[in-house]
Amino acid sequence: METTVMAPPTTAADKAAVTARDTVAVIAPTPDADYAHALTARGYNALAVTLNDRLRRRAGLRGYVTTLSHSRLHRTAATLRAIGVSAITAGSAHGVALAEQLAAHLALQGNRPESTELRTDRGAQANALQSAGISAPHQIRTDSLDEAVRWWQVSRIGPCILLPAAVSVPAEPALCSSSRQISEAWRGLRRTAHTHSGDAGLVLREALPGRHFLVYSVTRPATQPGLLADHVVTDVWAQTHTDGGVLSYTSLMRRSSLLARALSLYVQLLLEALAVTSGPVCSRVCYTAERGLLLKSVTAVAQCSGADGALRRSTGRDRLGDALDMLLPSARGQLIPAPTGDRVVRVPLYARHTGVLDVDRLNKMASLPTVVHVDKQLCAPAEHISHTGTRAGEIVLSHPNPGLIERDYRTVRALERHLYRTAPFSAEPAVTS
Repeated sequence: METTVMAPPTTAADKAAVTARDTVAVIAPTPDADYAHALTARGYNALAVTLNDRLRRRAGLRGYVTTLSHSRLHRTAATLRAIGVSAITAGSAHGVALAEQLAAHLALQGNRPESTELRTDRGAQANALQSAGISAPHQIRTDSLDEAVRWWQVSRIGPCILLPAAVSVPAEPALCSSSRQISEAWRGLRRTAHTHSGDAGLVLREALPGRHFLVYSVTRPATQPGLLADHVVTDVWAQTHTDGGVLSYTSLMRRSSLLARALSLYVQLLLEALAVTSGPVCSRVCYTAERGLLLKSVTAVAQCSGADGALRRSTGRDRLGDALDMLLPSARGQLIPAPTGDRVVRVPLYARHTGVLDVDRLNKMASLPTVVHVDKQLCAPAEHISHTGTRAGEIVLSHPNPGLIERDYRTVRALERHLYRTAPFSAEPAVTS
């Protein structure tokens, strides 16, 4: 059950209820990142600031003491100032720009709003890296189809990726090998980009062969003028794809490996180039033998997933906890047991055709020895299937024995082939964790 969306506190009693404990404003929250629970565990109130009706419906507001509907910057800032919020953080990529503006208005910790584009726009990120002497993919950011096609023809980069410039847009990139394919994908991606971000700009980028990685980090602000911020890489994940470019699984890397160390050093350099001075970041990076490490994009939020519990048990790292420790260094943290060092693998599941969930097959997956999490969204009907299958959800495998994980992974893929059926056949609830 979600909390009722409330108007800003106006009476003395309302304000006293909100400020009875220190309060943190979470901008554009999502159910994936449960800041309300994490803040309550640290002795703070959580206040949600929603941006529009579409995002508000998806926010998941359980646990927030009150909810403000953002209209104008000065009005929201005035309300938060009256409440006396202790800190401001973005609950999703949609909230990054406003969170940075509000933090600056209230003189609270946060990245500078003058450089927000470096943390929200793929085109600006590539330009900033090139200016800093750091290699970046060949790409163009434009809102003109003709300009994009001309650039592709002149650059002769071969296969390319078309995707929204704004990192907050939830759209699958289009792989294009001809000007015709670019034109066919253009209108739909442009519409999606504008709907979700208000910016219809797209990026046409070379398709990057090689290995792909997710690098998570948190940044503590400099303790005094003239010093650099402290960038801490918390965990590194390697993505494995099929020959056709479909993601097979994402596995947690050993921090002691040479590649993980190289990725950590690279990310620390690019965080400086992108003016990151505070907070969590997820960096998507590619490695090619010819050109080394290349940044695909940066998102300045704590990107939570169903693997966070397994990550915490394996490494002692807590996705939201790390972000809040940097934001609220004096807050009461949570005790975490000694790390186990277990392997962790995230496995996306794909619906191969439209239909409803085969509950028996999902329960067989959930009962495998190494499965520690099953996405609840898997229970939704599968619709709008693409030629490669539609991402239906994710399961997480974790165990100290990599051989057992490999065995269960193969079993999962075998069960996945008929995970969805064309007609309902069971009313039994699925097992989720």
